[in-house]
Amino acid sequence: MPPKSNSEPKVVAQWMPVEEEKLVKFLHSHHAEAMDGTGNFKPQTYNHLPAAIAAYQMPGTPVKTPLQCKNKWRVLRQLYAEIQRYCTSGKHWDNENGAAIVGTDAGQVWDKYTKVKYFFGHITHKSLHPYRNRGWSLLDMISEIMPS
Repeated sequence: MPPKSNSEPKVVAQWMPVEEEKLVKFLHSHHAEAMDGTGNFKPQTYNHLPAAIAAYQMPGTPVKTPLQCKNKWRVLRQLYAEIQRYCTSGKHWDNENGAAIVGTDAGQVWDKYTKVKYFFGHITHKSLHPYRNRGWSLLDMISEIMPS
């Protein structure tokens, strides 16, 4: 007899930049509803997100679920925290040029810094890799949502 399976296969959501932007704008307009001072929102807020971003999804893709929206917000918060750690370490960051890495030596240091580390719980900085010389337009809005 085959094993029982009560769950359907997980669908990985594909996010367009405009969907991410609309998600953050929605949460920004509802940030007074953040419930615990860590940037988390009440379940009702996540329940309204799929409808708020549905018009911006890729054609032919399923509507995002509240859980997918919540997970995307978690990923965006993690990237925000990573940028904050990078900035507080005294390194340059701006929203137009990101880390603004220029030159071979600086590039090698950046590549080493953003390399994945899976060794005894070391922090990975891989999420910063795309921002070597480009900023992140959502940073300011997310910083207004997140507690100081």
